[in-house]
Amino acid sequence: MTMHERITVLFLIMLILAGCAGAPLSMPGDSSMMADMMGPEDSRISVPAEQRMLIATMTDRAHERLTDGRPINAMDMGGGVLMPPAYRDFLADLQQRYGIRRVADWPLKSIGVRCFVFEVVGERDRAQVVEALGKHANIETVQVMQRFKTLAGGYDDPYGKLQHSYQDMAVEETHRWATGKGVNVAIIDTGIDTGHEDLKGQFHESRNFVDQDQAQFEQDLHGTAVTGVIAARTGNSKGMSGIAPSARYWPLKACWSQRPGELAAYCSSFTLAKAINFAVSKQVDIINLSLAGPPDPLLERLVGKALEREITVVAAMGPEPSLRFPASMAGVIAVEQGEGGNETEGRLVIPGENILSTRPGDEYDFFTGSSFSTAQASGLIALIKERKPHLSNDKIEQLLGAGEARYRTLSTPPAAGLNACRLIARLVGAVCNENRSKRD
Repeated sequence: MTMHERITVLFLIMLILAGCAGAPLSMPGDSSMMADMMGPEDSRISVPAEQRMLIATMTDRAHERLTDGRPINAMDMGGGVLMPPAYRDFLADLQQRYGIRRVADWPLKSIGVRCFVFEVVGERDRAQVVEALGKHANIETVQVMQRFKTLAGGYDDPYGKLQHSYQDMAVEETHRWATGKGVNVAIIDTGIDTGHEDLKGQFHESRNFVDQDQAQFEQDLHGTAVTGVIAARTGNSKGMSGIAPSARYWPLKACWSQRPGELAAYCSSFTLAKAINFAVSKQVDIINLSLAGPPDPLLERLVGKALEREITVVAAMGPEPSLRFPASMAGVIAVEQGEGGNETEGRLVIPGENILSTRPGDEYDFFTGSSFSTAQASGLIALIKERKPHLSNDKIEQLLGAGEARYRTLSTPPAAGLNACRLIARLVGAVCNENRSKRD
């Protein structure tokens, strides 16, 4: 297997966007970012290769002991002469004893571990390797690489009714009191057209955890569409308006499409872990995850760390019970596309059909899927956090589920959704006069 093939072998989690660090698209503010920039140039892997991949973690203390505290470049795949002898011997022993080859490793400082991606070589059974490697004295945890799906359907006719969800939610009325000012939102998705006429100037810092292809970053569809729902500028005589236009956005690319212009995208435990770790290290206020997949122990630790720091994590519900992570985690705001008012405990249902949003190249279109229901929820939470920055995640979830915050849409048949005007008016002690807020 060539070096390029081994690197390509690296990523595996398929997301269908409803969806430890790579190269930055804007210069990082300090030299500490260098640790996050260690990683393969291209993090995508083929499906057959993913079936040979596993992820292992080692405590920072154990890693420092093996490396004498020296930084390790994850691009040094060969365990070359620049590696500390103890570390080189450690990797060689793993390869000989377990039949695994290191593909990459990177720091996850937010949870105090070094994370490794290994490829099982030869005909060894991956499950048996995972079990055996888990008993190694220097290895903390081991798991297989997981696959996720982004949760978006096809986009609809571009001449449909413009921004019905924005109007139904009475967002313009709400902007008298809150626009998301001062709130930091990480959008972990595909890339985003940061130069779009309705998105330009909305971004604080962009990072690419998949590859170094900035041109493709700007052409990615799913992330651009998700972002437009939340972040599109207002009062600029362009296109549309976002729910929280004054928030600061962090586009973190952890997913990619197989073909240009395709809405469906793929990403892996590896890319997601790096992106979530970065968002947690930056202490953002909200993490938007328009994606779903199977339970993943490493990602669960990272999401748990975010929740521990009172970062609000908003995630899309997958259609299958076995593919509803991380929305299935306690404390995560779980969002499902559908008729609101049908909530069950721990789940928020928001209409997500024919949602107008941005697409690359200063264009607009209509999109459907839990991805866009999730984006609406993240936008509303940004408004809440502007007015009540210290409100706990539990209180936010209770507020979103309050019955008086619901409305009936004008669609046929009508559906129920969240009324932003009522939510924020309740927080500031004001009265919402928008007529749609009275449609019960």
